[in-house]
Amino acid sequence: MTRPFAWFSVCLTLAAVLLPARPAAAELGPGWEALPGETIAALRAPDTQGFLDALSETRAGQLIFTQERFDGVLALIQEANPDAWDDAIAELEKTGYSLDDLVELARNNWGLGVVAEPIDGETLPYFSALIWADLSEEELDQAYASMDLDNEDMDEGTRRVDLELAGLPVRQYSSDELEFDFEAEQDGGDGEVKSDETHVLVARMPGRLLMGMGFPQSGGRVDRMIADGAARDQIDWDEATRVELLHATFARFLEAQEAGAGTDAFAGRMLAEADLADAVGNESSLLEYYLDVPRLIDVFRSAIAEQESAEEAEMFGTVMETLGLDGLGVAAGSAYLGEGALRLDTFVQMAAPRAGLLATLDGQTLPAAPPAWVPAGVSYGHLAYDLGKLYDVVIQTITATAGPEAAQQVMMGNMMVQAQVQADIPTILRSLGTAHRVVVMEGQEVTAEVQEYDFDAQEMKTVERTSYVQPTALVWNPSDAAVWDRVMAAIKGFAPMAGPDSGIELADEQGFTGLRVENPQMGTPMGFMLGQGHLVVGIGPEATARTLTALSAPPAAGGLADSEDYRAGDALLGYEPGIAFGIQDLRQDAIAGKRQFDLALQHGQIDLDPELADKVRALLPTDDEINESFGVSVGQVTMTDGGLKYEAASAMPGGE
Repeated sequence: MTRPFAWFSVCLTLAAVLLPARPAAAELGPGWEALPGETIAALRAPDTQGFLDALSETRAGQLIFTQERFDGVLALIQEANPDAWDDAIAELEKTGYSLDDLVELARNNWGLGVVAEPIDGETLPYFSALIWADLSEEELDQAYASMDLDNEDMDEGTRRVDLELAGLPVRQYSSDELEFDFEAEQDGGDGEVKSDETHVLVARMPGRLLMGMGFPQSGGRVDRMIADGAARDQIDWDEATRVELLHATFARFLEAQEAGAGTDAFAGRMLAEADLADAVGNESSLLEYYLDVPRLIDVFRSAIAEQESAEEAEMFGTVMETLGLDGLGVAAGSAYLGEGALRLDTFVQMAAPRAGLLATLDGQTLPAAPPAWVPAGVSYGHLAYDLGKLYDVVIQTITATAGPEAAQQVMMGNMMVQAQVQADIPTILRSLGTAHRVVVMEGQEVTAEVQEYDFDAQEMKTVERTSYVQPTALVWNPSDAAVWDRVMAAIKGFAPMAGPDSGIELADEQGFTGLRVENPQMGTPMGFMLGQGHLVVGIGPEATARTLTALSAPPAAGGLADSEDYRAGDALLGYEPGIAFGIQDLRQDAIAGKRQFDLALQHGQIDLDPELADKVRALLPTDDEINESFGVSVGQVTMTDGGLKYEAASAMPGGE
């Protein structure tokens, strides 16, 4: 591909959230509303500058995401590989752009949609991407000047054609796609032959750059033409690659910029679902995504039919139906800053009545609150879910796709489990209950003995490695304690078979019995304990003991449910009963992540020169900066008659 499109790819992905505000582009209607009805997915940054402005008013924006740190990161990238940096800047300058120009471009609003245009008589649709970016007139002029520079030094195999679509001048850049051919090499060539083309269309309107890209997908068609006797050098590549379909799609996109795409447009189909519309269109949105899941499933089915067989495609359809995934509708979500928090909203349409996997989400909820035994200062999450329902769906799917014989194999496994614990797998899963809880505690350093290969000595050696881990406990309230008494007894019976070096020991403490695993080579101690109506799996130092203590003697007051963080999370989100809930201290997790990174630097797990590693550390935010910049983070999943709704909010206090 020629260079005009390299700069555009970079500017879309470059994170420019560290820079001060700039004047906004001219007011335009949302570009995504021009996407045609055949669009299957879209991603857009609808208010980049609004997000940056909101970020600059937070403590995080004023303390962490600063111009000084941004410049420091760029300096480190340059220092880490100066030759590659200089080459990249030199290539960039050939396009007439500087790094500052790219940063400016990245702060504009942009978006892209993926279109699947049906083709008469063909299994697969024609795929293309439609891209728009809201730029100032000066930026548009610079973009075209950059393309003109590249025209003087166009890559071999790339050509430009000027045409008119929807009354606008359009540039078309077409690039050869090559593949290796053994026969061509045998004939004395380098073995590379042209197999396809990529087409890119470029147009401009006041305040907006528009692009259309046709993905290379004609290789199979070209192969069939060759097999039918066509000479490769005589192929009409415009016809072979169906460039006229890209022209037609792009022309409709251009026309819809002003006239609108009509009632069957992608945007209208998305926003027809009220709950989905609530998940997008927020002020200060950084990103929004949209998916037409039923059409995506159809595309997968078509691809299987094209690449495999009609029978495989039919099997895929059976799996989707049995799992109930054919009941999925449209989905959308957004990330934005609002009301003192970074927020994430998502909605997935799955209208009631639901079937298969989707039906397993119905019938159980939990209050958005930790139990009284959960202490303050930890992260907590729970899931309300019946694993027995999941097992039933899996068996139905195996039977529908692999036949009764395969299901019988599973039944034989059930019989083996039944012989050991007098309960089969679905009974064990159902006896866990529908409340699955996880507690994550404050992190600490753990040193473990690990085996590494010494390349100098050409042998394995034992070395100590220190990592920063957060002890974690999984907790259930079994609905049938007798089942788990038998499971625990069976596990205890097998424990001695592991041998004295395994570190596995029988345990009896605080009214719980089970197993403890203390093995230096594992590094992370574990516990598997049952008692007082609870099943506990502890992973990490003191995770098991601290959880057993909390369950044995819940605090009369001062637990997580009575904490200021819990109340602050409710103020941010508005708690509702649902199928999932989580709360964590974002400050604590950020500091833990920083310490994990620092330990990786210390122990050489990240290969950096020591002097460069010190400079990286100097750019990391201090603990005080983290504590000032963030707060509690909460999330919840609820079900409505229309589908699944996910909401999350991470506190970002206002700045000075």
